[in-house]
Amino acid sequence: MLYAQLLALIEGRVQAQTQSLTDTPDHEVTRSRAGAALPSPPWPVEVTDDERSTVLTAADGRALRLHPVLDPTAPGTRPETAAGQVSGAWEAADGTRARAVFATARIDGPARG
Repeated sequence: MLYAQLLALIEGRVQAQTQSLTDTPDHEVTRSRAGAALPSPPWPVEVTDDERSTVLTAADGRALRLHPVLDPTAPGTRPETAAGQVSGAWEAADGTRARAVFATARIDGPARG
């Protein structure tokens, strides 16, 4: 379900919602997509973790990478390997606004680090 909903967000078929308010769009969450639509993945989806992300990989090699540790200094995914991405902003501990990539989608083959 998460995989399908994130693909829908990347494609623009659904809108991000503010966590703390009901039925309120979050306009600080942005998304982009390159190329054709991202079809729903064949199941099952394999889940793997590393020190910086969680990767959900479909049987056909399409992958969705989640970045649970948000780092505004970390680079986004390389354009040649990304079919789309979602980014957002939050308030840092020092009160400034920070922005980072939350998730990237790849459809060009097995997940890579």
